[in-house]
Amino acid sequence: MPTIEKRSEKSFRLVVDIGTKSKRKRKVKTIRIEDPALLKTTKKLRNYLESEWYKFKTEVEAGAYITPHKRTFNMFIEDWEKKYALDHLDDKTRETYEYIMGKEIQPYFGDMYLDEIQPIHILNFLEEYQRENDVSTSSIHARYRIIRDILGRAAEWKIIKENPAENVKRPKQNTMNMKFILKKK
Repeated sequence: MPTIEKRSEKSFRLVVDIGTKSKRKRKVKTIRIEDPALLKTTKKLRNYLESEWYKFKTEVEAGAYITPHKRTFNMFIEDWEKKYALDHLDDKTRETYEYIMGKEIQPYFGDMYLDEIQPIHILNFLEEYQRENDVSTSSIHARYRIIRDILGRAAEWKIIKENPAENVKRPKQNTMNMKFILKKK
């Protein structure tokens, strides 16, 4: 029988007991209901909550449920370097990433929780970086690409629900038109 606890008007806690009676453990997940139609009808709400509970129970039993906890950008960078960068990026790319991250990106995003980084934060970072450093569009694009790649890995690993950089339009990159004049010998 599903264990569902009402926390507030729109918030409910789902509880799944696992293990034996002597070594009982509980997994909990809080969900918010934003749909006013669900909140109006008791039967629809109960059916919805029960279906969410059964999905949650299935995740827990399959070992697929990861208890959410607050991870800062800096905490994630440590995992990202060990589990991804060392094996998947060539040495030169990794050096470039580490330099740019250590000097510019980590001081800005480092103490922010991953799940709280929004597209506006990325836009603000890119705007500040451009204003304070008077740099080329390719430099701005490089910082955007690094942020997008790192947060994309966090989303892929299900640490965050989605990559906030995906909702930021890729900065324009100006290309230089060069003319070459060939001299005849």
